[in-house]
Amino acid sequence: MTGWPAFRRRFLRNPAGVFGLVVIILMILTALGAGLLFPASPLSITGDPFIWPGQSPAHPLGTDILGRDILAGIVHGARVSLIVGLAATAIAVILGMTLGVCAGYFGGLTDVVIMRLVELFQTMPSLIFTIVVMVSLTPSIPAIVLAIGMTSWPQIARLVRAETLRLRNSEFLLTLKVLGLSDLRIIIRHLFPNVTSIVVVTASIIAAQAILLEAAISFLGLGNPNMISWGSMIGSGKEALRSAWYMAAIPGMAIFVAVLGLSLFGNGLNDALNPQGTHK
Repeated sequence: MTGWPAFRRRFLRNPAGVFGLVVIILMILTALGAGLLFPASPLSITGDPFIWPGQSPAHPLGTDILGRDILAGIVHGARVSLIVGLAATAIAVILGMTLGVCAGYFGGLTDVVIMRLVELFQTMPSLIFTIVVMVSLTPSIPAIVLAIGMTSWPQIARLVRAETLRLRNSEFLLTLKVLGLSDLRIIIRHLFPNVTSIVVVTASIIAAQAILLEAAISFLGLGNPNMISWGSMIGSGKEALRSAWYMAAIPGMAIFVAVLGLSLFGNGLNDALNPQGTHK
């Protein structure tokens, strides 16, 4: 059994990976259905403040310090986390794959310049760089996505470069050059598909990191004040941490489950794509 059936069978045999996939699917469904489940703004005051979880049927997870429904904030916050995670990962994948393939395929000065650029971005702490970008630009979701994407691509570029160096002198690539295929066609038609597997696994980890970074930025009050996110919910809940710890604990648990799901899904993908490297 080869191809997709074999991959699916190996992946479904990994309970942790399946659990991660279920978490991701539930997160996507929650984000898509946020407007239907809670049509009103999650920033609206819908009840008395400091209602604990389970005290009111109208507010199953309670209310925060201002009287906003925490469950509505969790549901709408999933949309922000999903947008940031997917969009930032897309930027990182596009930049990382393009620069990594170019560095490994062309070598020489191109490789030197790209790798120095990779080292420059890797020396900058992701959180500090993101904060600088947010302070420089208007606080918004696109600004957060851009900042996170710009700090996440180097790790993909390194992986893709290493794989491209391995493939550059392979027989099939040398045959394509002899047949007269252009460098652009070789890169797009043959190199990109061959490095996709390692990128997919890394992308899931980058998405988890993006959610954590967005939460940290919102917690510090540098996010979009007109949009609710799990990080901003923790930030507003810290003022009542001793008397109403649930305000910070519930969105914190949502972040934990989302990041755990993405990490387990990435590990499951890695085991399914590289079966020879597991269970030794």
